[in-house]
Amino acid sequence: MAAPDLIIRLPRRGLCLALVLIVLLAGCVPGSGGDGTDSQSPSPSEPAFVLPSPAQTYPAVEPPDRPDVDVPDVAPPGFVDPPRGSGYARYLDQELRWTECGSSRCTTFRVPLDWLDPDGQAITIAMRMNPATAPERQGVLFINPGGPGASAQDYVADFQSTGLEGFDIIGLDSRGSGESTPVVCGTAAQTDAYLAVDATPDDDAERSALLAAQREFNDQCRANSGPLLDHISSIEAIHDYDLARHLLGESLLNFYGVSYGTFLGAVYAELYPQNVGRMVLDSAVNPTPSTDVIQAQGFDTSMRGFASWCAQNLAQCRLGDTEQAVIDKVTGFINGLDQAPLPTTDPN
Repeated sequence: MAAPDLIIRLPRRGLCLALVLIVLLAGCVPGSGGDGTDSQSPSPSEPAFVLPSPAQTYPAVEPPDRPDVDVPDVAPPGFVDPPRGSGYARYLDQELRWTECGSSRCTTFRVPLDWLDPDGQAITIAMRMNPATAPERQGVLFINPGGPGASAQDYVADFQSTGLEGFDIIGLDSRGSGESTPVVCGTAAQTDAYLAVDATPDDDAERSALLAAQREFNDQCRANSGPLLDHISSIEAIHDYDLARHLLGESLLNFYGVSYGTFLGAVYAELYPQNVGRMVLDSAVNPTPSTDVIQAQGFDTSMRGFASWCAQNLAQCRLGDTEQAVIDKVTGFINGLDQAPLPTTDPN
């Protein structure tokens, strides 16, 4: 089946963690000179590229209803031929060609679809840069807003860079998202139908409808994205990041990540510790499969903090005069929306 002209990105049903962890890994960032518009050649002494692998991975839990499916031979937008040459060297010699995109500069480069098969299919990675404005350039700072799947390129446009004027601020859209080779699912109408299904089922009928809608949506993604779905992973995304660092001529990678972006930063630090410059991980996710601390606990802590403040500031917040009264008021309102949604002027 050919991919539809309209690209629908995967929706996100989750929110960012409320827990905050900042990790500072001290390091020096040598400037590469210039204004960041041209890539630099790696040092002649730089060793041959060796693809790193994680020291430990957690076993995946196989869901009992996961079917064996055929992988259709489709090419989502951004499937391209690999650069000339062979092996990993063919990717290391790419030249970044920056173009003006509003007040920023944009470029794309190619990476292997499968990092274990550098001579196979290639895909496209897009990134946006706000160049350093200080006279003394300090290097490159990659930023990622999390999601997973939120556009790092869009993040660059609104990123507050006060105090970071010496850095080129770069947002790289992770594989499968944004303007990089995207996961393609259904048409606009199919995706609207999927999103219209009640995501908080109250009975068996609603639960069955949600499962059926999810299976149909999954099938649409597989039908229109084919082999790309098998290579949307944090580890492969991190290999893309390190290739970007290399193509920019930077010896170290500076990184600021929020929410899921903290997981990307942690994986980068594990796989490429020798390349870590300055790294800030803000609102960290749990990097393990442990459920001892879950996202909902952070939401609950924040909600109770707000309710306590509200109950003590009745002139500014009239939802109740005790913490529990405020919580009951808010949850009662939200629960009521399931049966009686608020009317809007938007027919869609």
